[in-house]
Amino acid sequence: MDYRIICELADRLGRGAYFQYTSIEDVFHELAAATAGGKADYSGITYERLKAEKGIFWPCPFTDHPGTPHLFEHTFDHADGKARLFGIQPKLPADRQTRNIPSS
Repeated sequence: MDYRIICELADRLGRGAYFQYTSIEDVFHELAAATAGGKADYSGITYERLKAEKGIFWPCPFTDHPGTPHLFEHTFDHADGKARLFGIQPKLPADRQTRNIPSS
């Protein structure tokens, strides 16, 4: 499981005390607590509910909330309710390929 890799890495970096997860459920409970009150609120989603309902849309701020299938369906999270779009200039990747990978 990926959470074990993160926990081991944190331990090797001297920060293992902050990553004492023993299951993926522990990680999910941490996510739910950390997002409470935010725009992407998972606090109403329990791991048990997630498995039972086979998925829940977020935000879901309390346990009897049905979830939010269409986030920003009518307005966006700005004072005027409009989306913010920004054009970009495409650039080369920051990390260049450093080894030859055979083509198939």
